[in-house]
Amino acid sequence: SGLTAFLLTVFHVDGSGHVLEERSFIHTLGSPVFTVGSLPPCSRVQLGLQVVCQSTSQSVGQSTGQSTGQSRLSRMVLSDGNSANSEIINLHQSSFGSRNYTVSWSVQNISSISSFKVYHQGELQSSTLLTWHTVTGLLPCHQYSCRVEALCGDSTVMSVSTIQTKTGGPIALGGGAVCIGEG
Repeated sequence: SGLTAFLLTVFHVDGSGHVLEERSFIHTLGSPVFTVGSLPPCSRVQLGLQVVCQSTSQSVGQSTGQSTGQSRLSRMVLSDGNSANSEIINLHQSSFGSRNYTVSWSVQNISSISSFKVYHQGELQSSTLLTWHTVTGLLPCHQYSCRVEALCGDSTVMSVSTIQTKTGGPIALGGGAVCIGEG
C-alpha cells in the first residue's frame, strides 16, 4: 500500500462560513503546489486536503493470484485558503487616555481590503480605510473589548481580530488603588 495522490476539496464559503459551492480535485504526486482559479473577486475559501492511498490485497482462497486494489482516504485536514494579504496582523492598543483608547493594526496588502469595521463592546464604531481607530467618550480605568474586521467588497469578511483594551485614569497618591497609565 502507498500514497498515490492527494484529494483537494475547495469549499467556497460566504462571509459567515456557510458553504456556497464545493469542488474536488485529484492531484497526482509531483509538485505540491495547488492553484484554484476562476473564483469571483472577494471569494472566501476553505481547503480540505486528504491523502489517497492505494492498497492491494489478495483474497483468501483466491487461486488466480489476482489482487484487488482499494483506495482509502485519510482524514481531511482543513485550512483557511484565503490570501494572507487580507489577514489582520498585529492588532494592538497603541495608546490610551482616561476616556479613550486607540487601536492599530496592519495588513500585508491594503489594496486587497475595501474597508475595516471597528467594534467596541460589540457595537459598530466605525467603517474606515485607516489602519487605526480611536474610541472616545469612555469611562476612566475600565477594560473593553475591541474587534476589527477586514472586508473585501461590500460585505465579505476576510479576517477578524479581537483584543482587550483599557482606559487610564488619574493617579491618587496616598489613597486607595487607582489605575494609572495615561499614555
